Amino acid sequence: MKISLNQKVLVMLLSFCLLIPAVCHAEETRYHTSGIYTYYVLDEQKKEISICAVSSTERKIVIPSELDGYRVRRIGYPEGDHYEAAKKIGGGIDQYLEEIVIPDTVQRIQALSFYECKQLSGVTLPENITLGYACFSGCDSWKDIVLPHNTSCEDSALPGSANTLQISNSIFGEGVIHGKVNRI
Repeated sequence: MKISLNQKVLVMLLSFCLLIPAVCHAEETRYHTSGIYTYYVLDEQKKEISICAVSSTERKIVIPSELDGYRVRRIGYPEGDHYEAAKKIGGGIDQYLEEIVIPDTVQRIQALSFYECKQLSGVTLPENITLGYACFSGCDSWKDIVLPHNTSCEDSALPGSANTLQISNSIFGEGVIHGKVNRI
């Protein structure tokens, strides 16, 4: 049986078309939900994730250090490394959140993650964390800020309404805090 050139091209095109959904599906499955958390798989081999959304009306959220066998390394959307593409953490917690506890496994809070969470008044941060661009900007209820050892803060990372700021060997970008700050 002789196969024409047109038939060969058609078979190749159909084979290629069958691969497209598999490639697209592989990218889509990087987002998963576990309980109230939606997360993005940063590195499958290292088992590292970023929590992108918290669907809860609770006033206090304690971020877990691990979900579904993955270590929580970041908070926020993966594109939050570049503030032009960043967006707030999803799930509607910005309306309710008053206190958040971040585990010591988290290395970075992405740009704009908690931007304008107006009720947020208490944040517990681990050592050696990077606070991305404007990640807590507009959180005007957070008045007494304590930054642990080796905290790195990018531009406008903290709210400008702080009454006190306690720092310990921290690195600041330009304009991290706008407004008056009294050191303790």
